[in-house]
Amino acid sequence: MLSVFYFSNIEKQLFVSTHSIDFILGSLNGQKEISITRINRKEDKNPTQNIEESKIRDIWGNPLLRFSNILDGLFYKKVIICESESDSMFYQAVAYLEQNNYDTFFTNANGKGQIDKIIKALKITGVETHTIIDIDILLDNKKLKKIWESLGGNWNDISEKYGIIKAYLDATLKRPSREEIKEILQPFLDNTSETLNEEDIHILNMAISSSKESKLLKEKGFNIFDEKIRGNLDELNNLFIEKGLHLVPVGELENFDSEIKEHGPSWTEKALIKLKNGEEYREAKIFISGIINS
Repeated sequence: MLSVFYFSNIEKQLFVSTHSIDFILGSLNGQKEISITRINRKEDKNPTQNIEESKIRDIWGNPLLRFSNILDGLFYKKVIICESESDSMFYQAVAYLEQNNYDTFFTNANGKGQIDKIIKALKITGVETHTIIDIDILLDNKKLKKIWESLGGNWNDISEKYGIIKAYLDATLKRPSREEIKEILQPFLDNTSETLNEEDIHILNMAISSSKESKLLKEKGFNIFDEKIRGNLDELNNLFIEKGLHLVPVGELENFDSEIKEHGPSWTEKALIKLKNGEEYREAKIFISGIINS
């Protein structure tokens, strides 16, 4: 719940308690000075946090944030940022069905590139913030650094551990040679048909996919790490979790159900139907429950 104080030049104040983001935004559009206090009930206590009006105006002034639902997170105990809307819908459904949880708000960043900005915006409001992200973020040290620091982490605290993991991935996910690509393409090259058929397209896609490190990593998830390096991964991942950064252990959302041969919204639609019909999705439930109960 938010409390809004209105100040006027006639020395009167109006105190309003609200769960309406529209009321807050309407107040910001007015000319009067306001003070916003966030009340977060914890058992029998009601700790409060003042939110600077200028900070909320800064968020509202950012087009990326203004036309999203991010500020709705002000009215929840916890916010979980996902990469895409499809991810957000599935994890939210799992949370509600498994935990009957309505105190956690799920939102999406439309990709990895904006996650750090959204985290910073939510941190201003005092809302507990977590991020679920595909494991291929480990291949992009620049984006990972931004996200880690937006969560309040010091890059120097993890740079050495991360360097070990990155070196392992660079060696393990080495791109195939030209000869290996030629071998994949050989059936396509041997086909004398003037038009492409489904098998041709499949072969071409295989050749392209084989050179994408991120795809290979997301297919394997944590299982790509052997026993020698797994201890290093666990140490790094524990530090991530402490700050609210959660790597998808199976690599990416779709690997929670590899029987569904779809991706993105189509996968989520079919997975939600299966979830409604009693599909357990045990790994996903354990993953989400761990974040909500942290």
